[in-house]
Amino acid sequence: WQGSVRIDAGRLEQVVPCFTSDPFDEHRRKRVLTREETGCTWQSHTSRGGMLTSRNGFVSASANDALCLEVRGNEETQLNITFGCETHTSLVATMPDWTLSPSRGTLERSMSIGELLNGRQGFRMEGAPTWVVAHRAVPPSLYTIHGGHSHAPGDGSFYYLRVTQENGQMAWASPVWMGRSQQVIGR
Repeated sequence: WQGSVRIDAGRLEQVVPCFTSDPFDEHRRKRVLTREETGCTWQSHTSRGGMLTSRNGFVSASANDALCLEVRGNEETQLNITFGCETHTSLVATMPDWTLSPSRGTLERSMSIGELLNGRQGFRMEGAPTWVVAHRAVPPSLYTIHGGHSHAPGDGSFYYLRVTQENGQMAWASPVWMGRSQQVIGR
């Protein structure tokens, strides 16, 4: 896989790769190749056989990779995505790999942040039986919180923040330990 995204009328703030760990050779290693305010490029490798079983025989839920992008813009900001993929057979190919090889797939699409705020969009690659999904955009108001807490003087204690989303996903911060205040006596 080769992919790129170009941002028009906005700025790319952050790119977080969500790649599965294999393959381990340098040629096919998954990575973000370039990152600029106007977009990024990346490469990835997936095995269709991995959707059914891994090379060591364990069942694998998915052969998907993803990028999470933080984009500063408004509803008119455009994301222009380009994908290219090429399938090959190899000595370690599984039966699903053989049924798809060899083929080349391409995809070029544009969408606005406003469209993605309304929901995800899926696109079928031309020339390959593969889909690309641009997931729903999430505005900062749905993933940020503000607040404070004052520690009461006295014995030590600890505090941590735990967040549970509506879909059951969770995140939490490491505990912060607060001790009894100490006084300096005499000088």
